[in-house]
Amino acid sequence: MGYLLKTTPAPQLAAAIRTVYQGHCQLGPTIVPKVVAQLNSPIPVKQLSDYSFTEREREILMLLGAGKSNREIAQTLYLTEGTVKTYVSQVLNRLGVRDRTQAALWAKQHLKPYL
Repeated sequence: MGYLLKTTPAPQLAAAIRTVYQGHCQLGPTIVPKVVAQLNSPIPVKQLSDYSFTEREREILMLLGAGKSNREIAQTLYLTEGTVKTYVSQVLNRLGVRDRTQAALWAKQHLKPYL
């Protein structure tokens, strides 16, 4: 919840610890301009093509976005559940998300024309 430089004087360090303990954030005065600059810089938006999904991964992702279980996806695409699990893991890794719910939300947001 906070970041201070190693050279922060002890009294300021103690005050920062108390501030964070009370639930507030604490940034050193030399850090704030750098953080603000990062917040103001545009974040590059990845296009669907930037993820380099294979056709099968795209199908899996679209079915995840439709709320299908691994079993349902396997039946739809004539695959084993184990194969579907592998594809789901690859999709999660490629998107950088933790779970299938996040992947499904991503799919709903980015694959709307396809779903």
